[in-house]
Amino acid sequence: MGTSTSIIRNSWGYGGSNVVLDSNDHVIGWNNINHNLKVSIGPKKKGVAPFTIGSSIQDVIDAMGTPTSIIGDSWGYDYSAVQLNSSSEEVIGWSNISDNLNVFMGPRIKTAAPFTKGSSKQQVIHAMGTPTSVIGDSWFFDGSIRFKW
Repeated sequence: MGTSTSIIRNSWGYGGSNVVLDSNDHVIGWNNINHNLKVSIGPKKKGVAPFTIGSSIQDVIDAMGTPTSIIGDSWGYDYSAVQLNSSSEEVIGWSNISDNLNVFMGPRIKTAAPFTKGSSKQQVIHAMGTPTSVIGDSWFFDGSIRFKW
């Protein structure tokens, strides 16, 4: 990358983007908002299955490619984010704000019965499709409907 345009503690700036280093000066994350960092953890592969809850980091890379940002256990793809479990390195949630995540929990079935109190997760998926966001035990659909499991 050459000489950084700014250094603030463990963050090296390159234009509007930055690289975050640990105490041993190894990269632990970045924010490539200007798409000017020469960074890669792998390309998006064509024809791969979408990722879902429990998918591995490699599944996410195969489905999405290199993230725009890595901040702790959160991988950003533009304004969307994928949340990873730090110990198991598996997907535990997402927020698909940019509508660009290749994520899938199941299709919405137009003829499915409406869900109600006591419905199963699968019944909600049949009625609503894949949630826009999964945060902890809460599911959101288009930012307006929230289910807590």
